[in-house]
Amino acid sequence: MTDNSKLVLRWEINNSTADHAEGNAESEMLNQEGYKWIASFEKRNDNVFADFFLECGVDHTGQWKCEADVKYSLLYTSGMKTNHEKSVQSFNVNDKFIVSFEIHITSADSDELFADPDMFAVPNNKSNVILKIGGKDLHVSKEFLAVHSPVFDEMFFGDFAEKEKEEVEIKDVVYEEFLDLLHLLYREIEISDRTVPHILKLADRFQMTDLLKESENHLTHSNGIGEAKKLLLADQYRLTSLKVKIHFSIHRRGMVHVLFQSTPEYANFSADLKVAICDRIMELYIPIMENPTFVFRWEINNASSAHAARRVESEVFDNGGFKWFAFARTFCSLCISSIIEL
Repeated sequence: MTDNSKLVLRWEINNSTADHAEGNAESEMLNQEGYKWIASFEKRNDNVFADFFLECGVDHTGQWKCEADVKYSLLYTSGMKTNHEKSVQSFNVNDKFIVSFEIHITSADSDELFADPDMFAVPNNKSNVILKIGGKDLHVSKEFLAVHSPVFDEMFFGDFAEKEKEEVEIKDVVYEEFLDLLHLLYREIEISDRTVPHILKLADRFQMTDLLKESENHLTHSNGIGEAKKLLLADQYRLTSLKVKIHFSIHRRGMVHVLFQSTPEYANFSADLKVAICDRIMELYIPIMENPTFVFRWEINNASSAHAARRVESEVFDNGGFKWFAFARTFCSLCISSIIEL
């Protein structure tokens, strides 16, 4: 992660009634952009409100820092936000509520190495050209790069001035990122959540189709990168299979806001991608328009006990892309609510 990065973490708290009664709860490890995050809450002494916390860590033992501005919001299951000063129990729907953390990294630093900087620092028996990137030298093999990239093939063996040069400057490339690329080509490292964004950028620029496919495969199976970030990368680098997979994973309209529109990546989606998302929403909306009227039936067993308890809820009913539940209280008539499943 670099300075001025933004991300959104979403924590779904199941069994929230029991957790709130116990007084605290902690999320599983949330891996995002090279950091490990843990969210938690602790109930205040008033037994109604709770304070939320977010811890940040890394998976190496070197020195590091992460300075950030963090804003949290409680979400209704429709994805609607609210202010913080409201009872946690107000958001308890089907024994679950959702917390969203909006994180703006203002300064970050880590001792984690991108790759071994010494491997290409000096000539070897196979290197025959020096790539100058960001004022630093990389001793590489023309033939090796040409096998993996038609761009380098043309540069070194086509009708270009670089063909005869012993030193070639590569502009608009970050040295550490290109070092990762070389180590990946030499199979010294594997693609990771940290490296995949700049590996995609370089593989696209130098037309390395095998690395593009490998990066797409990593994104498809990664649990550490959010769906919005995956979709943005798929959009930018034409990763069709990944884009289609995410597109058809949207099976509830509420997912669009929570997974995409509420994230910083959404602003960078292409116009075509936004249209495709709107089309998907309409595909989910059509069944409701075709059958807008329906009936569900709720049988309340042990009604006397339920009345004494002052509140009883039905099971959840699925219909028309929504989840419905009914509840009754002793001081009001029967109430019916609907929620969009997330």
